[in-house]
Parts: sequence; C-alpha cells; structure tokens
Amino acid sequence: MSDQPGYDPLMQAYAGIISVTGQPGGPPTRVGGSVVDFGTGMWAALSIISALRERDRTGKGVALETSLMDTSLAWVSYHMMGYMATGEVPGPRGSSLGAIAPYRAFQTLDGYVMIAAGNDAIFRRLCDALELVGTEEDPRFASNSDRVAHRNELDAIIEGATSQISTDELLERTLRNAIPASAIQSIADVVDDLQVAEAGMFQTVGHPELEGYRDVSLPLQIDGVRPRAARVP
Repeated sequence: MSDQPGYDPLMQAYAGIISVTGQPGGPPTRVGGSVVDFGTGMWAALSIISALRERDRTGKGVALETSLMDTSLAWVSYHMMGYMATGEVPGPRGSSLGAIAPYRAFQTLDGYVMIAAGNDAIFRRLCDALELVGTEEDPRFASNSDRVAHRNELDAIIEGATSQISTDELLERTLRNAIPASAIQSIADVVDDLQVAEAGMFQTVGHPELEGYRDVSLPLQIDGVRPRAARVP
C-alpha cells in the first residue's frame, strides 16, 4: 500500500474504524477528529524520543518506522482482539461500550449526558441518584456481565428517569453521588467552557483579517508554559 495515497478517512475505512463508529444500522460514520493523522505523528515523535534515549545509552542509531495503517489498527486493537478471541464481528454501538453497562449517553429534558458506571459500586450509586427503586436488586443487573446481557432493558429504565430531568439536574446528582458523567457539549459550548479557559488551551494571536483571533494550543506545557503558535492559519 506504500505506493497508494494515504489519508485519514481512507485509513479509518480500511482498518475498520468506521465499521465500529456511529449508530447501529446507520450509514458509515467517520470519527469526527483526524485521529489517524494526529496519532501517527504522535507515534513518530514518541519513537524518535525513544531512539534518542537508546543512542544516549548505546551510542548507536536505530531505524524507525510507523504508518497510518499501523496507527489505525492500534486504535481498534480492543475490537480486533475481541474478534480474534470470539469470532464475533463488532459493529457500531453509538456512545456505548460493549464490555460495560450502563456506559453511554442518556437523554435528558434538554440534551444528553454521558454516564460511565464502570463497576458495581458506581451502578448502585447511580440507582440511588436516579431513585430507581428495585433496580439495584434486580437479578438481571446483579453484575456487569448481567447488565451487559440485559443492556437494552437497563438502558430503558435509566433513560426513563434521566429523560424527566434537565441536564444540569442530572449532572448535579451524578456529581453529588460520585458518578462519572459529562454533558455532551457542542464545539461552541467547549469554546465558552470555564474549565477549558482555565486550562489555557486557547491563545489570542495576531491575525491579519480576524480581530481577537484565538488559536488552539498544543496539549502540553513546558515549565508551566504552553507553546505559542509561530504563525496563524
């Protein structure tokens, strides 16, 4: 394949990423970010750093190689290993995770909230937070494997409760009960988010046409300082 064009969406398609993305029964869906392009660059940078350390230790250089295909396969390694172990071909699951339940976005009165009840203790707290009387004791939901086997029934019970309250109310309950959760935010929501602003990921830079233009910084800090863009797009 080295003589063929290599683009992020092509490798998402080739390596099966698109096949496990989106809603069940829906059309092929590309991952929203260019995860293959960015990921391959990250693997290359990590390999270079490792090679430099090896040179420091041995005085010898090494040959490095990575590719868009290698990165694509790494991003779906969980699905690949599951298929090779069971023979079951995975498909898209929307926001859910196949091995854990409840673990997906649930509808509220005014949006959606992602809830990750990754163990029995969190599940019990979720039942308390949503006042799901009797659900915790239901033998269909006694363990994670039971909950996965009865995912559809459990999701319907949970969404029956979450759909009756606002996103803010649900987030307040999950926070109070130590349940991992997040609102599904739009890009506009994220740009205005106080936590993101506090992180300093957006930097105002001079732009010849756009006053007050902000750029997205690299996701790292060096001695507490984020790198600044050398030029604007």
